[in-house]
Amino acid sequence: MSLFGALKWVMGRGPGIEGCKREAAAGKAEAQFALGGGYERGMMGLPQNYEESAKWYRKAAEQDHHAAQLYLGIYLAQGRGVEQDVVEGLKWILLAKRGGAWDRTAANETQGRLEALMTEQQIAKARVMALIFAADRGE
Repeated sequence: MSLFGALKWVMGRGPGIEGCKREAAAGKAEAQFALGGGYERGMMGLPQNYEESAKWYRKAAEQDHHAAQLYLGIYLAQGRGVEQDVVEGLKWILLAKRGGAWDRTAANETQGRLEALMTEQQIAKARVMALIFAADRGE
């Protein structure tokens, strides 16, 4: 589900912001992703807060939510709401490529731009980190 779809779900037929917060705290990746988007954009009555956004994107990304992996990777590459770490950022972007068509397309474009700024050693390290993450999940 896209970020727009997640936000629409929260505000439309979904649980509303309070329900979204409850579901996110309970570990539901889609709610965590939506909450990350709410904080990123300052929507749903939430203040714009990149640190909070990154926190919720990370929680969803760690549960293998591909869109959240892409957003977290971008945050890490830019140092938005987190300490900049291009290697970890690329790791998450590589993992996002396993998602649907939108995730793959956006991740491919982002990967190319980020790798142009990295050394071969950094790229290799990020690829190993992504492989380890996927292997830990049985892929």
